[in-house]
Amino acid sequence: MNGNLSFSEPLLLLTLMFGVMFVLIGLLILVVGILRHGSIKESKTKIEGGGLLLIGPIPIIFGTSRGILIAMMIILIALIIVFFIVPFMLLIGW
Repeated sequence: MNGNLSFSEPLLLLTLMFGVMFVLIGLLILVVGILRHGSIKESKTKIEGGGLLLIGPIPIIFGTSRGILIAMMIILIALIIVFFIVPFMLLIGW
């Protein structure tokens, strides 16, 4: 191996398309959630939330309940697989 990485143009385009698709799906989920619970009236609905920040290699996970934290950890593991294992597989030609 000479150390030069070369990704094909279709692979880069596919990666860009997946990124845009995930952003649009996230926005759609936000809009649907706002429309379903848009009015601020008293209801018995319990709203929970959480988040995952990746600052370099350091993950910061937060959530309003244990279930949300577990979901964020599952998402973190999936992101680790995508960001670290898939590029390695591409390098070895698998």
